[in-house]
Amino acid sequence: MTKASPTVGAQRPHETSAPPLYRRRGGHKPLGTFAFEVMKAIMELGPKKSYGLNINEHLMNKLRAIVDLAQVYVTLRRLKEQGFLKSKVVPAPSGKRHMVVLYKITKAGAEALAASRAFYNQLADETPAKGETTHVETETVAPPRRSPTTRRTRARGT
Repeated sequence: MTKASPTVGAQRPHETSAPPLYRRRGGHKPLGTFAFEVMKAIMELGPKKSYGLNINEHLMNKLRAIVDLAQVYVTLRRLKEQGFLKSKVVPAPSGKRHMVVLYKITKAGAEALAASRAFYNQLADETPAKGETTHVETETVAPPRRSPTTRRTRARGT
């Protein structure tokens, strides 16, 4: 048996006809939120201090949360594979006998960072602030009432 191939240009049932927000703006897909924070940390630290452990400490101070160092290194590797970062091995700034990998944002990375920043800013502008309500009318419906016998039988477990 051979599978019938879908017709060219056919739309799948779960797809919508409207393009995603980032496509409507003419840009590329934005970075994920953690990758975005890592790229911002590299930009803020500068090219001489942007190595893995320092990026991790910067993120923990900025986000006020525990950030797994392995997650930072995986994200750095992925961003480098995508062409958003360059790296070079240099002696550690502490003067010890080990080496560190410094990361620098490429031109493509700077463009992705700017596009992501614009995307997240627009998304924040469209999101209602805490305490604001949207103009959606809802109907309040009371939950169904149970009979007293139902409650007793459930309490007994029978």
